[in-house]
Amino acid sequence: MAQDVLKNITDRLDNTIKETNDFFKSLSIGNVSGAKLKILKDSEVDAPDKKWVLPYTLPVLKALTQGTAREGDKPIVLPAPVLTGRAGNVSSFQTTTRENPEYPDLNTSKYEEKYNSSLEGWTERQKRFFYRFAADSEKKMRQESLRLQDEYNKQLATKLAMVKNELYETNRKNLLELQEMKLERERWLLDESDTKNSLEKVSSAFESLQKSYDNLRLELDEREFKISNLNGELSKNERLLNALRSDNEALQTELHGRSELISRLQTDVADAYLRLENETTKSANLEQELYALNQEKKDLLEVNKDLKAQVDSLLLSNKFLLNEKESLENRKCKLEQDVSDLNRTVYSQQNLLRSFEISESSKITALEEKVNTLQNQLKRAQIDLLAADNRPELESLTREVNTLRAHVKQLNADNDAMFKENSIILKKLDQEKALVKEHLNELYVTKCKANNLRHQLKSLLQTTSRNNDTVTVSPELLELYKEKLAETNSKKEKPKDLFQPTMFDGPDDETQIKIDDLEKELTELYLEKDRLESEMIRCNLGPGSPSRVKRQHFLLEGKLAETRKKINELSTRIKQLYKK
Repeated sequence: MAQDVLKNITDRLDNTIKETNDFFKSLSIGNVSGAKLKILKDSEVDAPDKKWVLPYTLPVLKALTQGTAREGDKPIVLPAPVLTGRAGNVSSFQTTTRENPEYPDLNTSKYEEKYNSSLEGWTERQKRFFYRFAADSEKKMRQESLRLQDEYNKQLATKLAMVKNELYETNRKNLLELQEMKLERERWLLDESDTKNSLEKVSSAFESLQKSYDNLRLELDEREFKISNLNGELSKNERLLNALRSDNEALQTELHGRSELISRLQTDVADAYLRLENETTKSANLEQELYALNQEKKDLLEVNKDLKAQVDSLLLSNKFLLNEKESLENRKCKLEQDVSDLNRTVYSQQNLLRSFEISESSKITALEEKVNTLQNQLKRAQIDLLAADNRPELESLTREVNTLRAHVKQLNADNDAMFKENSIILKKLDQEKALVKEHLNELYVTKCKANNLRHQLKSLLQTTSRNNDTVTVSPELLELYKEKLAETNSKKEKPKDLFQPTMFDGPDDETQIKIDDLEKELTELYLEKDRLESEMIRCNLGPGSPSRVKRQHFLLEGKLAETRKKINELSTRIKQLYKK
């Protein structure tokens, strides 16, 4: 811009020089006649030599938004530039040499000193005319310089106004950003209060779930005690049935031997024999049912192991929350004591089962010896029957057989009632298992939420520690932070390994691939387990169900036990991979 201005000035100076040269040539030839000249006053000659001062101007400020105005933002109008040394009325200074021969005397001494050597041979009139022309050209140059100064002042004022407007706009944007930051800070405080409320709700829900879990554990212990009592009663009934079976077999052999000699009792003995065979089949079915009950007992023990494994996982997940609250540590100790008590009870039950099996095996050997003795007695009785006729003894034996049949019928009725009660208890136990699973899932979800909230609290505390100068923290958060510092100071004696892997840390890529494969297999096993359970429910096993249905139910129970074992093995492998 300055170069363009200088070029314009140089062009104008060249033009003026050319005009002066042409003018002097015309003077030398004598062609000039009556040219108009501009006359300056003596006081205005030295005006361009004065120091030029840049006026201080302010831009016209815009409003913040359309239709709104700020206080103090009034438009400032630039003053009109006052040009010093400029002639007020140019026409008053323009005269002709012929019209005004008596032109006011110029400061000729100034021009004589400059141009005296170059104006030798000139007349006074020519010199005076040349001096006037030089003064006029100087005045034009002065006016041109003043005009250029005015243009420069105007351009500078507009640029200053633009710069000040830009500064104002930047200040306005900064103010808006500050307001947005304040709003974000308020939102952050609101989110913080929401997180506190959710933490309180989660803690209350966790306490209620813990209480419900304790109640369910007590109920499960009571049910296990009832099941053990029922198993004892079933074992007593088995003993009675075995004794009756042995007696029936002895009586059958005696009746069969004597029926060869007594024709009248052959039909009755045959009927009794057939009925006894039916009773033996029923007793065999009862034995199968007892075996199924034992299998269910084993399944219950496996479920108990699963529950223990779930309790262990819950204890691992509780460790993170127990570091923050000392009250949960006491609960953890109580749970561990309960688990140890349960383990002791399980071990005691296993020992009882082993002792029961040993006693039963000894009883079986004793019964075999009795059978052998009874067979020997039967042989002797056959020999005695051949020797003598014992009709009154046969009548007494038939009476005893009738009484035994009535007793067997009563035992069958009692067994059916016990079977119904056992099925009802099993249904209730399945319902309680489902409730326990639901409560455990809810507890795991709540613990995950609590862990997420704890991580959010940590991040908030870190941000507050980084931005202590700019961010305002609520007093509740400060109290939590103080509690956290107190806990860390109390636990400085036992330094914690910060890089120890936790259940929330992700494993390596290779282990993660293995875990994914195992989890796929585990889901397939769970689906297989659900399918087997649904098929077992479809069997609709009862006291009057046929042998085919009972056999199918027994096979399904075996498959279900195998799938549960596989599920436990896969879950333990997954836990080991996570612990790595």
